[in-house]
Amino acid sequence: MILYAIKDVKAGFQTPQEFVNDEVAIRAFKIATSDPRTMLGQVPADFELWKIGEFDLQTGELKTDLQFLCNVGGSNV
Repeated sequence: MILYAIKDVKAGFQTPQEFVNDEVAIRAFKIATSDPRTMLGQVPADFELWKIGEFDLQTGELKTDLQFLCNVGGSNV
């Protein structure tokens, strides 16, 4: 399972979420930051998407691998 988290640049990381790959995580981030009914959609420049690692369901091992993926202001989205 690959774990991702949205970072509020003014408050820190939010609760991690699971996605099957980077492309699906980025798509979900784009949708969330384009919805004007949510805080993400009202101030999208305040949020970034980060890949935070992988969790192995068989062994319980958590491999951290913090990687910036995108933001609305320009990088990758």
